Amino acid sequence: MFHCDFERLQAWKFVYLPTIDSTQSYARQLLSNIEPTGPIVVYTDHQTAGMGQFGRKWHSKPQKGLTCSLIVPFPERSASISPFIWNMYIANVVAQTLNSLFDIRVGLKWPNDIMYSDRKLGGILINNVFKGEQIAHSIAGIGLNLKAHNYSGTNNPSISIAEIKETEITSRILLYCLAELLEVGDLANQLPLNAQMILNLYNQQLYNKGNLISCVNAEGERLEGVIKAVNADGQLVLGIGNTELRIHHGHYDIIY
Repeated sequence: MFHCDFERLQAWKFVYLPTIDSTQSYARQLLSNIEPTGPIVVYTDHQTAGMGQFGRKWHSKPQKGLTCSLIVPFPERSASISPFIWNMYIANVVAQTLNSLFDIRVGLKWPNDIMYSDRKLGGILINNVFKGEQIAHSIAGIGLNLKAHNYSGTNNPSISIAEIKETEITSRILLYCLAELLEVGDLANQLPLNAQMILNLYNQQLYNKGNLISCVNAEGERLEGVIKAVNADGQLVLGIGNTELRIHHGHYDIIY
């Protein structure tokens, strides 16, 4: 049922760790000691201190999900790509993989959650390493719930692939399929040319697009608006009456 062309992944290095506190932390340490020429994937069956946005923790049970961090060296031609477009590209790849394997159509909740029927299926955390103003390497952390379990570290109820499709897939097969899609995407040649296409595809899958939400800033000011889009600068665009409010990631807490 699940097919992956391993020949396409010969340039990829896969590092398996049975248990680790955080694949993202391990990948950052690894990147500080080496200069990779090709993609490296760090993955585990048991992550004990997973990382989320703004220092939040993500805890999961052993062998219940996919937990990985992808170290991606940026070719010179692609280094000038916006980090916001890169984040959307990774989200699109995850969504496309789930759709291809399971016919699951997910919503992309700004800025980094993967949603299905108002429940959290997974999340993405990206840390970029810059050389000047351009991306030199990126570490893309991806977590997906594979088997039923009460996952913690989220404000939304969780859901797993097994609950949606009543099927099981190993984390390794799903990981290889993600990697294959990234390889087929041809980062060096296609990504710089398709920024608008990446943005459009992300917005087509934007969670709660067209719905009214509330947001609260650090001063406690509360605003309500309709989700219109995410722009190329990574801002969530809300329609408030006849005006638009552009929200920077981290400046407001979003209440869906």
